[in-house]
Amino acid sequence: MREILCGALFLLMSACGGGEGPKAPTDGTRIAGVPDSATPAGAKAAPEAACAPGEPCAEPFAIAEVGFEIDVFERRPAATLPVDAKLDIGMTYGSVGTGPEAKSRALHFATVTYAGDIDVFDRDVAAPIRKAVTMPAGTWLAFGRKPNLRTREAAYQSFVLRVPFLVTSKDVVGARAVERESTVVDMNASAPKPPRTWTVEVTLADAAAARVAAWAETHPMHPLATVVHGRVVDEGHMAGRSKELRIDVGWVAPDHAPREAEKLAKELTERSAVR
Repeated sequence: MREILCGALFLLMSACGGGEGPKAPTDGTRIAGVPDSATPAGAKAAPEAACAPGEPCAEPFAIAEVGFEIDVFERRPAATLPVDAKLDIGMTYGSVGTGPEAKSRALHFATVTYAGDIDVFDRDVAAPIRKAVTMPAGTWLAFGRKPNLRTREAAYQSFVLRVPFLVTSKDVVGARAVERESTVVDMNASAPKPPRTWTVEVTLADAAAARVAAWAETHPMHPLATVVHGRVVDEGHMAGRSKELRIDVGWVAPDHAPREAEKLAKELTERSAVR
């Protein structure tokens, strides 16, 4: 979505060092494999569903408002998580609005460091956390992923999103997978060169593009999130009436990106064909 994104606010790794920083836990997060007094001896907990029927994560593509001043982590969630998942809770501030109307707003979030792949994270980490927190009406909890290039671990940050979403796959009139050169250079390579990356180019209907433009005009400097199957894949400020969006397929390993891009483009194209 680089054509319409400016001043990206993605806070995944840096946010924990700003604002008030991590909060002290007020109750314990359960660890998978450790006996829980609420679970009878020998009993096996039912696996969490990554996405329950009717949840917003069932939507393959969406644009959503990021909610500020909403603290769903006032108490540490009593969720059973994998032993290698590290949960931190914190807060930072973002400026919303322009000129004399600009305000500093609190953004509350959880950050989870986890080495498992994103599908396992959705099922074993995101789903239990969603189940353990109480969301205000008209909101939903999503996570975004940022890989750590030096380790196998990735950081996942939570986002409170407003629902219903501003744009969904129903507003897509075209989508195609495109391979292009990335602007990111791996300086650890013996001969650094721009790697190839895969994106999905999405075309919105005129009404949807106008809806986003009208929202951005009345919400200056307020971030919108791009969401793919419940995962925040980009976040920033949108402006103008551009119908063309670009989604970077960065939530999977590079060798899986071509298949993931083709899969998403096919799904969006098929949905647009039955509108």
